[in-house]
Amino acid sequence: MNAVEHLNWDRLRIFAAVAKAGSISNATSKILITQSAASRQIKNLEEALGIDLFYRTTKGLRLTEQGEVLYNTVANFQGQLEHTQGFLNEDVQEARGRLVVTTSVDFGSTWLAPRLSFFSKKYPKLEMKVLLSEEWFALHEREADVAIRFGRSEHLEMHNRYLMTLDWGLYAHIDYLRETSAPLEPADLKEHRIISFGTHLPQPSEQVLWHHTLAQDNGCPQSNFICINN
Repeated sequence: MNAVEHLNWDRLRIFAAVAKAGSISNATSKILITQSAASRQIKNLEEALGIDLFYRTTKGLRLTEQGEVLYNTVANFQGQLEHTQGFLNEDVQEARGRLVVTTSVDFGSTWLAPRLSFFSKKYPKLEMKVLLSEEWFALHEREADVAIRFGRSEHLEMHNRYLMTLDWGLYAHIDYLRETSAPLEPADLKEHRIISFGTHLPQPSEQVLWHHTLAQDNGCPQSNFICINN
């Protein structure tokens, strides 16, 4: 194992604190470890590097030339870490960057679109792109960041989060019902025209074909189905 592999952050952090405080006793009160533990870490670091980092005097500790070089490096790194942490915390509190959201055309236009204004006001520094399509974009290939779909993703590496429950129902235009009687039970569906996705199935939801299957199972002829892709 070479010397660089001994430069773990705990030893360097303790070294920097001692160098800044000028003594082990002054440093340990701030970094909350015992003086013996701090002394041991400094000794281990010096042995690993094969150099003396401090001059030991009656007035305390003073950095050697090599110690000053190491301290400046560690202090600079600490400053970069603090800057990065501040930036990351700011990003958590105030989202920024680019967010690509995909969902189906019908859900996006009826539910999502009216809410985009509120979302934009809440996160003004976030660049938003919405892809409305029945196509299933590959999130694992970064074609989109978030997908709102009816069902779970088949990709195991994707995180699924429940948003809401949607109830399915059978609906008919009032003019249509004036010309025929409303179905009261599944067997009545064989007398009705059924609008369905047919083979143009939005992914990944097979649930949207529930009424198609129900009508077929109750004797509705294929000629009674009107298939539409949206």
